[in-house]
Amino acid sequence: MKMVRKWCFRNKQICGVMKIAFAFLAVPALTLAAFSPYGVVTDGSRSEYDMHENLADLIKVGGMGYERVDWDWCACQKEKDGAFDFSKYDRIVATDETRGVTVLPIVYGPPNWAYPAWQHLDGYAAFVRETVRHYGKRIPVIEIWNEQNISSFWENPNPTNYLALLKVAYTAAKEVDPSVRVALGGTAGWAHGFIRSLYALGAKDYFDIVNVHPYCYPFPPEEPLRKGFEELRKILAEYGDAEKPIWFTEIGWPTHDVDFAGPGNILLAGLKLARPEKTTWNLLYATCLPDGKEPNPNIARCLLMRLPPGSKVHVCGPKETCEQLATGKWDVVLYPPDESYPADTLDAVVEFVRKGGTLVDQGGMPMWNPFRNLPDGSSRVMPHDNGSDRFARLKIGLDSWWLPGSELPKGDKPMTVRATPEGIAAGVTHSPEGLECHHFFSAKALAPGDKMVPLLACTNPLNGKQAVAACVYLLDGEMKGRVVVSGIMAWPGTPFPVSERLQGVMFARAMGIAFAEGVEAFFWYSLRAHEIDRFYNEHHFGMVHANLVPKDGWLANKMFIVQRPAGSVNWGGEWRKDGLFFPQWKRPDGKTGGMIWTDRVSRVLALSFDADDIAFHDMWGKPTVAHGTGCTCQLQVTGEPIYFTGARLLAVDILPENPPERR
Repeated sequence: MKMVRKWCFRNKQICGVMKIAFAFLAVPALTLAAFSPYGVVTDGSRSEYDMHENLADLIKVGGMGYERVDWDWCACQKEKDGAFDFSKYDRIVATDETRGVTVLPIVYGPPNWAYPAWQHLDGYAAFVRETVRHYGKRIPVIEIWNEQNISSFWENPNPTNYLALLKVAYTAAKEVDPSVRVALGGTAGWAHGFIRSLYALGAKDYFDIVNVHPYCYPFPPEEPLRKGFEELRKILAEYGDAEKPIWFTEIGWPTHDVDFAGPGNILLAGLKLARPEKTTWNLLYATCLPDGKEPNPNIARCLLMRLPPGSKVHVCGPKETCEQLATGKWDVVLYPPDESYPADTLDAVVEFVRKGGTLVDQGGMPMWNPFRNLPDGSSRVMPHDNGSDRFARLKIGLDSWWLPGSELPKGDKPMTVRATPEGIAAGVTHSPEGLECHHFFSAKALAPGDKMVPLLACTNPLNGKQAVAACVYLLDGEMKGRVVVSGIMAWPGTPFPVSERLQGVMFARAMGIAFAEGVEAFFWYSLRAHEIDRFYNEHHFGMVHANLVPKDGWLANKMFIVQRPAGSVNWGGEWRKDGLFFPQWKRPDGKTGGMIWTDRVSRVLALSFDADDIAFHDMWGKPTVAHGTGCTCQLQVTGEPIYFTGARLLAVDILPENPPERR
């Protein structure tokens, strides 16, 4: 049954009365168990402190049991050797307790006089000790620092220095309460090398929980999580720690807009130089997604925000790209703004440029990672093809310090580039500091009559010549088209937009995989999107908007928890094969539940269960029709998971891709 509820929040300046659409199954109301594996990150102890009660309400309504917050030493001890004052955090802990939510503190944020913290171990140990003493069983887990493997949170990251901090924190906490659990500070990414170094240094006995932040956006979670778990388990097994629980205390997919004009406004400036007579553009965006997968609607919207009024954008996979380019309806084909490209379109794109079309490829080394469609309907990156003639065919001259014959300075230190006179005239813009670039271009592949117009450049310190970081190739030989390239990789976040619906889909799939892999606790980053800068990914991770109105991700998370409530236990056995994923669990109410989806094209499946009383719902809570009788049925699945309840799935077979007839 679908219901709409109104939730009145205390701070009317934030959102007043909010309407939240829920899709609930006919299951008992969710109650939080003694331990909930579901959590979310907030800024409730910093910028969102004044609205913390509103956030706590959302966490409770969403069925989550943990709130992860910054727990700053500098907020609790103002002076060296001074008394500790936890009044700020008392309010947060008490507010959460009234809603059945537990606080997970990230114990860091040293005061100025204790920086860096690893050189003030006695003071940090005292802070940890007093935190555990003050709150007792109210805070059962503490996390020691945050992303200590990157310089954003730990200057000159060093496993030895972090281990020194971890040891004193663990010892201090256990002296007060041996039952308190100490989590490794959540690492940025899987950080396999950093974690291995910690183990090699003897860290095994100084933390109770392995803790990672396995971000993989904008890509789907299936392959990145599989590889991450595989390597992490190797490390844990190698050091005799295979049974130690694993937590994800941050993971997410942001829903920010992407400025496809790119750093320096290269897209628009390049088009202006390519065909100055044109006032509107018909642009084809060629994704690397497999044919049959629905392209992200945000891509077209983000492009249209920057193109002149009256322009048209169409987003499609490789097969349709080739078909569309042959129609002659398009002025521009745009490859993804990073180093990937749909390799199956290369011949069609070369022919398109030969006849006068324009190719734009910006965001690093163009056409470097070839994606190809595979017979099973998936799309995978292929090994680099350094011997390919794709650059010469499109008259692109690559130059980077590691390429044979390069005259650029050796090493991976970027050079600072600025707009050329031609670029300025075309509208190239950047800050006074310029832009950093590793990859450059030359005219070495051009034919007689062709021309290279630089947009961004600098002086090569080795030979005094111009090093071109972005340019337009004006072709007038055998090829009659234009090619716009940029070597700048400087987007503030991922260059791929994620729609709110897609965020919800990624949420459901990532949670299904993580718990099937045995993760003990799972935290989203984050609850509320700040939404200050529309193009900055960090401001759009939230599962609710800045005004606290939910996104699809919030509902997807809620529905997962309804389907797999706290206290559920995994069924063993196979849960993935041939691009299909079907994790299953036993719920506290004794019912069997599970979910199923594919990361490839839509598939029709024959499913066999151990009982015939099965309910199917989509990931938004809407009942879904399966076709068949008894313990067997047919079901069409896509990338959006379908939940099933009431029976255990025993067998899965892929049928010919014709939708089943209704019975």
